[in-house]
Amino acid sequence: MLRTVNGTTHESYRNACLALGLLEDDNIHLQTLQVACISQSPQQLRNLFAILLTQICPSNPTELWEEFCHEMSGDYAHQTDVTEETAKKHGYHQFR
Repeated sequence: MLRTVNGTTHESYRNACLALGLLEDDNIHLQTLQVACISQSPQQLRNLFAILLTQICPSNPTELWEEFCHEMSGDYAHQTDVTEETAKKHGYHQFR
């Protein structure tokens, strides 16, 4: 099987590629965004996220978004009568 690496069958081809070292995991990208959250505005975080998506190509961009969507949409959350879900949608649509 293509998902088997060194006798271990992985759940997905992506996981098998990670085990083979063909893909990098997103730990460095997680750390980058964690550090940026300390001092950057939501707009700056979205810009950084866009750079990561277009220049670095993280292996799981959806997971990165889910991890930091609250911080990246914080400026929308402060608008009057905006739910957290609506704020996340506004932040997400900045990338479309």
